[in-house]
Amino acid sequence: MTEAIAVLFGVAYIGLAIRQHRLCWIAGGTSTALYSVVFLQSGLPLQAGLQLLYVGLSVYGWIQWRPDGGAPQQPASWPWPRHGFALAAIAIATAISTALLTRYGGSTAPIADSLGTWASVFATWLLARRYIETWLWWIVIDLGLAALFASQGLAPTAALYFAYALLAIAGWREWRRSRISGDEARVEAVIAELGLHRPERTPLPGGLANRTIRLRDPHHDVVVRVVGVEASGLGANFESERVMHQLAAGIGLAPEILIARPADGLLVTQYATGRGLTRDDLRDVVMLERIGDWIARLHAQESPASLEVVDFGARAAGYLSRMLAHDATSPVRTIASQLAGRRAALPPPLRLAPCHHDLHHRNFVDAPGGLLAIDWEYAGPGDPAADLASCIGYHRLGPREIDVLLGGYGANGRTLRDRLAAQRWIFDCLWYGWNGAARAVGLEVDSVLQAQLETRLLD
Repeated sequence: MTEAIAVLFGVAYIGLAIRQHRLCWIAGGTSTALYSVVFLQSGLPLQAGLQLLYVGLSVYGWIQWRPDGGAPQQPASWPWPRHGFALAAIAIATAISTALLTRYGGSTAPIADSLGTWASVFATWLLARRYIETWLWWIVIDLGLAALFASQGLAPTAALYFAYALLAIAGWREWRRSRISGDEARVEAVIAELGLHRPERTPLPGGLANRTIRLRDPHHDVVVRVVGVEASGLGANFESERVMHQLAAGIGLAPEILIARPADGLLVTQYATGRGLTRDDLRDVVMLERIGDWIARLHAQESPASLEVVDFGARAAGYLSRMLAHDATSPVRTIASQLAGRRAALPPPLRLAPCHHDLHHRNFVDAPGGLLAIDWEYAGPGDPAADLASCIGYHRLGPREIDVLLGGYGANGRTLRDRLAAQRWIFDCLWYGWNGAARAVGLEVDSVLQAQLETRLLD
């Protein structure tokens, strides 16, 4: 009887999960609590213990799937290289628990019991974080567990897990369709609104968290940027982006905005015709002077009073606190402590200016009418020295190159020089923290660069 009730709640759990309904965690928690008794009576102690762990994971999933929870509100993808690390960790845990069960007894199938346990824990975590790949893991796990339970005489449960495998296939298709169709629907709406006729579609390289597409027909050439589900959780502010981008476009520093719907994560601009800058361009004296002049022209404008001030130090501290929640190692704690001291020692800026805050060479286009900047999602009123520090920090500019950049910036550059050293360290801290926070939500981050940043910050 207990097994039959657990089966019913298990079916409800999968059905609700496929539809991304939060009640799936209530049904799943109930089913696993009942199964802890069933598996213990059937000689599968790790599976019984796993069910109790599932109850805790159900609570975690319930919290994560709140509107303000930590999981994305739409299905996201977990980088494939990390699945390899997960497999290695599962193999190690399986070997350890198999050895213990074999030595001390208590399990009639120690290898299968162990492997099913640790793989299921990981797959449940993927589900709680709304990663699409959870369903691929469950297809394999459920087929394996169906065979295990059949061998233990648990026919109804074996049938349930075989059905789970079929439902996992449906879950994979539904979650994948949900993610793709959401982006495609927004792109199709843009095509209709602008009256494009069978436009040529070209994916463009973008940030780690966004999808960018160029649409071109005989009369239009536009760029559609669809925000990824992870972006807003990394500090991007799309209302601030709209205001700042419009301000810059009005003085010829950014491409024209055609459609901006911050609440929908949608931005459409004219395509910036020209040459994208390379890292080598930031070693060229003439280009550095031009970039310095571009930054000075932006900083000369009045900051929109309606926008929140961007404080690099505060933002870096926020990223580091998120890193500490996942990785409380000594280097992260040391960097966070040093950041607090440097922030306290840095006086407020003499004035706030409109700032881009992400002056990477990939965000510049050398257009026929002059330099244009794209990707304004981190823009806002801020310390002018911090904006310059982002350009210097991204490209590791040396003293001579900094002199050239400030020469292009003009007379005001001299007043910012003393703040630059402090803001350059804080920017490296911001960059390091952003990478750590991005990694925590499943984005692929350059591990070599992260190690280099950590070394610089601790030096």
